[in-house]
Amino acid sequence: MAKALRFGSTQSYVAIWFCVLFWQVQCQILTPYEDLSPYPSYYSTGGDFTFPVGDTVIYTEGSIMTISWDSSYTSVNLYDVYLHNISVDAVIDGKAQSQVQLATGYTGNSFKWAVSCNPNCDAPFVLHVVNAQGNSSDLLGGGFWSIYFWVAPANSASSTSSSASQTSASSATSSQSRSTTAASASATKSGSGGDPGGWSNKGTTIGVGVGVGVGVALVLIAGGLFFWRSHHRKTHHAYNSPSATVPSDPGASMQWSGMYPSHPPQEMSGVPGHEIPKPVEVPAYRDPYELPTTQDR
Repeated sequence: MAKALRFGSTQSYVAIWFCVLFWQVQCQILTPYEDLSPYPSYYSTGGDFTFPVGDTVIYTEGSIMTISWDSSYTSVNLYDVYLHNISVDAVIDGKAQSQVQLATGYTGNSFKWAVSCNPNCDAPFVLHVVNAQGNSSDLLGGGFWSIYFWVAPANSASSTSSSASQTSASSATSSQSRSTTAASASATKSGSGGDPGGWSNKGTTIGVGVGVGVGVALVLIAGGLFFWRSHHRKTHHAYNSPSATVPSDPGASMQWSGMYPSHPPQEMSGVPGHEIPKPVEVPAYRDPYELPTTQDR
């Protein structure tokens, strides 16, 4: 790891300062499978990885990872490094890490790795390429590094795969059900013979039926309004008719109309109210006589 210190102790202190500054990303003990930094883990020289790159990836133990890189080295040594934490000072001091060599003196620029999380699967991994023809410092801490990634145990992956399979099966069943429903609806539209004209004829029939139904409804509504208005008119006329409001008794009628003042019936003077005077027969001839002279008052 001495090559990592070629910029001197000042660079080490700067690295530690950046570590403290970005504590939540680079200096904490990580919970398995949480998101990691999408950038290369450490300062690199001589090349760069082209895979793995980007967002955090969780690989299943036993799966095949195709590692690739671009480098100026003629041959390389490839390592996967298990980190107990991702603090810069721990890597510089060579503490809390274990390293497995995957290839020695390799001349290609890609390598297939059957992923393993031995000795542990609860911390992130990085890949490290060094110059196979370099000096001891180059072999120990030179070269370039990949992004961080996780490796999940096979039993955990099996459980995850089972759950994913059940979800996929459920989605497939739901999709099949939707497809069947859509097919049924399509068959209904197209008709038993599959003739496009049949669908047009059905549309015409439905349109005519709807038109007739609307017409009948309008007629019924108009008839109802007419009947209601007629009934309302009759009721209003009966209410305003004099026969409905004026009493049958003439006296009462006069009192009601205000034509005469209200007085109780009285007898005529000298004649009972219930008797009618009889006619008096006048003789056919009578001697003339002088009427008394009236005096002016």
